[in-house]
Amino acid sequence: MLNFNADPTAAENQGGGGGYHTVKNGTWDAEIIMCEYKQTKKGPNALFTRLQVTDDEGTGLVFNCFNIEHPSEKVREIGHRELSALCVAVGIDNLTDPSQLLAKRVKVTVQADKEGEPRIRRYDKAADAPAPTQANAINEIADSTPF
Repeated sequence: MLNFNADPTAAENQGGGGGYHTVKNGTWDAEIIMCEYKQTKKGPNALFTRLQVTDDEGTGLVFNCFNIEHPSEKVREIGHRELSALCVAVGIDNLTDPSQLLAKRVKVTVQADKEGEPRIRRYDKAADAPAPTQANAINEIADSTPF
């Protein structure tokens, strides 16, 4: 069962990703079109996503696998940091079902890896994302108060 609490502080140091249709390096608008929580080939569960990216040459796909249950602490840490970044970017505080991510829009920074495959290196809030909830708006105002 998926029960993931996004950590906004972990979202600050991002990296990783997956690839298809040679999406060019850059920052692009994307929509999450597939999200599945399933067992990996080596055993632990992971969250798999597919994003449809619109770049200056058209539409492509970029994939990502969030290893949030991996036996390696370092791999888990990376998976948690990246998934936190995605959740924060789309406004989800507590991810309990992969379907919560479907059809969410996000801005992704894509950079090719050593093999030339496009990888998502950063997630940011999409320009057309919904406004923050009232509770979040109150927290943002309180945080920006100079005294």
